[in-house]
Amino acid sequence: MRISRERIQGTPRPALRRVMLAVVVAGSLLVSGCAPGPADGSGEETIKLGSLHPLSGGLEFEGTEANQGVMVAVDEVNAAGGIASMGGAKVELLVEDNGGDVDRGSLMATGMVEDGVVAILGTMSSGVALAIQPISERSQVPFMITAGADPELTNRGLKYTFRAHPDVGMSVDGAIAALKGISAASSTPIQRVAHLKLDISAYTAVSELLEKKLPDADMDLVSVVTAPLDATDFSTQVTQIKQSKPDVLVISALLAQSLEIVKTMNAQEFRPDFTVGIAAGFTHPGFSKALPELGENIGDVTYWYNARSDVWTKFKAEYVERFSTVPTTHAAQGYQSAMIVMDALERAGTTDGPALRQALANTSLEDHLLPQEGPIEFGEDGQNHDVQSPMTQLFTGLPEITFPAEFAATDSLFPDPLATQ
Repeated sequence: MRISRERIQGTPRPALRRVMLAVVVAGSLLVSGCAPGPADGSGEETIKLGSLHPLSGGLEFEGTEANQGVMVAVDEVNAAGGIASMGGAKVELLVEDNGGDVDRGSLMATGMVEDGVVAILGTMSSGVALAIQPISERSQVPFMITAGADPELTNRGLKYTFRAHPDVGMSVDGAIAALKGISAASSTPIQRVAHLKLDISAYTAVSELLEKKLPDADMDLVSVVTAPLDATDFSTQVTQIKQSKPDVLVISALLAQSLEIVKTMNAQEFRPDFTVGIAAGFTHPGFSKALPELGENIGDVTYWYNARSDVWTKFKAEYVERFSTVPTTHAAQGYQSAMIVMDALERAGTTDGPALRQALANTSLEDHLLPQEGPIEFGEDGQNHDVQSPMTQLFTGLPEITFPAEFAATDSLFPDPLATQ
């Protein structure tokens, strides 16, 4: 097999190219084969993990970050001696580019199973994740979601899917709690909330949950405006939102659309007391780089990490040393998801699918970087129900947790000094 070096950023990648990465120590990426048959602790052999993320297309940045987080985790475990319960077996990565495409992702997942992976980590797209779940279930190969927030992913009664980060429903709960908190702290009432979203199923779920849950917080959803997924002009949508006179505008959109929405709001001289994303593009480094001034103070509620965690501090240092850049939350989720799988492999002492699934179901991981009190544990649905969705705000271009207090790096700023109404 030809020795190749996996593309990290920038180098063209042939379509559907399959790359085997033998991750031995930090910085060493060698293509290698895998010993056949399940590891059972009888001697050292390699164990294949699949990393299935978009390394091209619209989610290339996020997918590359998640994949690199997985790589750091595998390096860390291998450098510490591998999976001890299986004779020090080293972990290899089979890395695939799903391109954010459902059909391509399904093809890649099927190929990974045929190549003998013991678990699949991915996929940065809920649509791709939903498509590969049946493949995971039929083959009895656990699927650990690194990023995919659709609640349906853990509501289908499947046994081989696990998710450590919050779904969008949990993010809605986090956003409402944050709005209540910042309103109380500032003595500024929040009563009227509007939602501007792209036409994506997960974002529609956000609207439905806001409508259901806001009244319990003495708030009303006064407007929901939907834009096509490929929209580039948001003049009409922003005008409609502006007419509803919200105290808070919730935005659910990808990076490119988030940029255009905020620019359109500025052009129309519209900025409510608070603007916050739920699964939006505001924490993407490209957002604050493109709009350094307009981006200031904007909030975002999504899956995040606990910056106070020793695990985060260690991971951040390893990531910076390896890739010369500070990891994003996507990298953190990739890292944590991989560590959960390898912890389960250590406890299972075998790569047998049902046994590994049971070990994942029995997970109680104390040392982690997620924003939650207590260990990572999974419910019968495969969801980690104790993780929180903190709210970040952009200050001098950097996202900082401002709510809840137990994870906050700084105080929230509300009302927004840039508000126009």
